Amino acid sequence: MTISEHDRDSVETILAFCGKITSKIEAVSLEQFLLDEDIQDIIIRRIMVIGEACTRLSNELREQNEKIEVKKIIGLRNILVHGYDAIDLESVYLIATERVKELSIVLNEVL
Repeated sequence: MTISEHDRDSVETILAFCGKITSKIEAVSLEQFLLDEDIQDIIIRRIMVIGEACTRLSNELREQNEKIEVKKIIGLRNILVHGYDAIDLESVYLIATERVKELSIVLNEVL
């Protein structure tokens, strides 16, 4: 499948931020993450960027790649942007340490 230049740019942005999250969080334990507001802020912002980039993915790409859980990613972005008091940091850590890697694998298949 070929993808549009617009989608390619968005996917590359998402992959770049997945890599940044992975490199920042790989040596951080859950306990360290829960105590370090700076790392929390960095990871949360990078997840927000991924969510924003997902809003720019075309419907065609979304429909052809159902493994990319675009609605969930955008929903998470909305929670992170608008619901600071509702953020579950343990869930953020799980997303950063596991789900981001899964997303990278799926997106690399798209390219």
